[in-house]
Amino acid sequence: MQAEIRPGRASDIPVLQEIERRALALLEGHRAHAVFRSHETGRGELLNGAAAGRLWVAEAQAVPVGYAL
Repeated sequence: MQAEIRPGRASDIPVLQEIERRALALLEGHRAHAVFRSHETGRGELLNGAAAGRLWVAEAQAVPVGYAL
């Protein structure tokens, strides 16, 4: 899978939140789960990041697959 990196948009946020939820689910049962659960990225944080040019999205076949903030 080859991914493209592009600036994030407000319209990406629901998908990015789902990516984060799925990543957190992978840690279920691990002692780090509680730490990461308490640091979930909120919608407002993602919106602010997109507006400030600090949100970057990895996209494969026109579908967001990851992000950095």
